[in-house]
Amino acid sequence: MTAPRQTQLQIIDRLRTLIGKLLESRRVFEQVASTLRHKELQQSVIGLAQESAQYAGELGSQIRALGGETERLPGNGSLEVSHEPEDQKWEIREDEKATLASCAWKEASIVGAYTELLDEHIPYESLRKMIRYQLQGFLSTFSQLHLLSASL
Repeated sequence: MTAPRQTQLQIIDRLRTLIGKLLESRRVFEQVASTLRHKELQQSVIGLAQESAQYAGELGSQIRALGGETERLPGNGSLEVSHEPEDQKWEIREDEKATLASCAWKEASIVGAYTELLDEHIPYESLRKMIRYQLQGFLSTFSQLHLLSASL
């Protein structure tokens, strides 16, 4: 096996690992969102779930472009949650604060996975750019969630 092909296979393997983390995070975010009563928090966490699914799909496309195969990735379906009436105002409950801690745990996992990938040699500049913008997207969304939950 030639060195470039071996590098390509290593990158594909790491992308698959990242996709797995993103899809697992999506499930966690959907579960967390379904327990939240505070509308803005719920929408932020749903956004994280959707972002995770979108980025997993984009990485799957990169794997295919590199000549790898991907298992069928779940669709980007939206999470259906029931909302209280618009005029209903909710304070964040203590159990919701604890539930949001699982988002912080997933944040550390996701950011760590992206950082590790960026620390490795990736000879494809377009792929590096994609990984950077995905990481920046997550950091921005997580920052918004932190600001929102801190303001409540």
